[in-house]
Formats: sequence, structure tokens, C-alpha cells
Amino acid sequence: MLAKWLDLYEDEIALFLWSALILFLIRTSNILFNNFAETAFLKRFGVQYLPYITAVNSVSTFFIMGLLTGIMVKASWSRRLEAGCCPTRSCFAEPLWQHFDWSSPWK
Repeated sequence: MLAKWLDLYEDEIALFLWSALILFLIRTSNILFNNFAETAFLKRFGVQYLPYITAVNSVSTFFIMGLLTGIMVKASWSRRLEAGCCPTRSCFAEPLWQHFDWSSPWK
């Protein structure tokens, strides 16, 4: 039913489930690490510094994203795509893509 609802072919279901599992694990680890980091900060420095850290975090995020935007404007599309896909491909996608037989994709 899920495959029909998402318009997946029969040979794409396993890849979809692997991708969903990997994204779930990444999100779960991100939540757990964020919770640990905030707890460690509060235990070490206390609540009185929390507004300052929130302000520093938002300002630094603004400037870092501005810097990345400037870099992306100067880079070509192919370089951006390659830089964004290479770490992801080597960590997650290569083991998944090697698992399937892609010799004849138009069966």
C-alpha cells in the first residue's frame, strides 16, 4: 500500500526503506547529541549564560550562512553538486547502490 501511495516500483522499495532508515538514524542521533550538549552546557555554566549563548549561536549562524552563500555564488553548479554529493555518496549511497543490480534499469 505504501509503494502504491508513493508511486514506487517493486525494485525501489528496498532502497526507499534503507534511505528512510538512514535518515531516521541520523535524525535520532542528532536529537540525542543536541540533548547531551545542552545538558552539559547547563550543568557546566548554568542557566544565567543561556541567553548569551543563544544570541551568539544565532549571530554566528547568520554570518556562516552568509559566507557559504558567497562561496556558492562564485562556484559553478557542477562543483557545488560534486562537493555536496561526494561525502554523502561515499558514506551512505555507495553501499546501498552496490546492493542492487543496476545492469538493466528499464525492465
